[in-house]
Amino acid sequence: MERTRWFGLVPASIGTVLIATTRPADVLISGDGRHVGLLAEDSHNLFVLRESRSDFARDNLTEIAGMSGTPILITAWPNARCSTDSCVVMVRRGGRDWRLLLTRSRAALPERALAAACERVDVVVSDRWLPRSCQPAWIKADRRSLGQTGGLAIDLHAGQITSVADGEGQHRWWRPVVDQGPRKPKHPIATDPAASRIQAAAQPDARR
Repeated sequence: MERTRWFGLVPASIGTVLIATTRPADVLISGDGRHVGLLAEDSHNLFVLRESRSDFARDNLTEIAGMSGTPILITAWPNARCSTDSCVVMVRRGGRDWRLLLTRSRAALPERALAAACERVDVVVSDRWLPRSCQPAWIKADRRSLGQTGGLAIDLHAGQITSVADGEGQHRWWRPVVDQGPRKPKHPIATDPAASRIQAAAQPDARR
């Protein structure tokens, strides 16, 4: 009987080891593309794209990241360049630099400027439908693709993508959204100012 009890501890101990050794994802993306979490390399801080009025959204994000405390806006990330329409974030992982383009407004995005910005980055995340001309080097997580996969967890170290919906499907915040195609922005803006802001954000920093 005593021996049986010891054998019963083996699976539990293996699970504990796995939890302790599993590295959290570097990038977390909600199923609707609105919320993006970026984990600092020291895993002590979680940076988010938007302030959320919903405790539910914030708590889900921090829970999945395996953290506690208040997230920090991504504009405070050391290598982030943000405009009113987008953020381009440089992340150092796995011995290389990764560039992420994150949209953050409902304003109209000129397709030519957007396509040029997408070409300069590895990952694009958006809560809207993006044109086919937007082709980043690795991942385009927009309304269309997220509608099929649900939320995503990206491990930049290993170059792996996991559908969070598979493991966290019980959380409404991570479920896929129904793709209804492109929508007209509520407040379109002039082409030229928006184009200059997107292009400026995506340009490599001249100081590097």
